Amino acid sequence: DERQREQNGKSFFAKARTILDGDTIPVLSISDFGTRGLEGNDTEKMSPWYRLLRKQGTAAQHGNTGGTFGIGQRAPFGFSDLRTVFYSTRTRDRFAFLGKSILCTFDDPRDRTTRRNVGYLGVLDDQRVRAVTDDVNVPIPFRRRELGLDVHIVGYSDGDDWAQRRSREVVVSFFAAIEAGLLTVEMTED
Repeated sequence: DERQREQNGKSFFAKARTILDGDTIPVLSISDFGTRGLEGNDTEKMSPWYRLLRKQGTAAQHGNTGGTFGIGQRAPFGFSDLRTVFYSTRTRDRFAFLGKSILCTFDDPRDRTTRRNVGYLGVLDDQRVRAVTDDVNVPIPFRRRELGLDVHIVGYSDGDDWAQRRSREVVVSFFAAIEAGLLTVEMTED
């Protein structure tokens, strides 16, 4: 009901405020190697980059890539107490960095308009936020140097035994690829 939704919102924003007021913000970074990175940009609507960051639930698969329906693209936000994820990719041709937050739609009493629930961190260009494509303008921890993709879950929250639980999930989910020597997974804690 409405009262429960309001309480959930208050709890979420109170916890987010506590994290933001702290000395550090926990971040879980997931990096792939031996891949080509996410091709495309902020305007190529069927490119992997655009589909991951801009579209919802699109059914399109290119080559031997995993996933087709866009359902998993929101999974990292479920582990962020700030509902914020930063993406960095490097392909043969380009670098791109973009942050995305999924919070809540709200009615702005100042001008009685409904504000969207999705916000982006990047470069404002003609009322649209686009990816940062010059890596010198990105903080060092988020600069991708090799081909591939980094996903940084900002405000990561998964308890003290997160590494053990994530390790178990990786083995269960990717056992065949690990066993065949096609996938190597490393977990480190800084």
